[in-house]
Amino acid sequence: NGETGLLVPPGDAGALAKAIEDLVADADLRARLGRAGQAHARRHYSVESMCRKYEALMQNFLEEKSAL
Repeated sequence: NGETGLLVPPGDAGALAKAIEDLVADADLRARLGRAGQAHARRHYSVESMCRKYEALMQNFLEEKSAL
């Protein structure tokens, strides 16, 4: 919260409205959260990153299967 986006409690319309108002009123906040969100997505969801995660998942699966 406050790093790559704004979190609000589920079902809390007032908190959601406040978060939207904060974003509408603060261009610097929008830009900072946007840049941080893009960087996070590039780090965690790039093709290379996803391939490494799938490879690790398959390796764990094979190790567990061979232990049976």
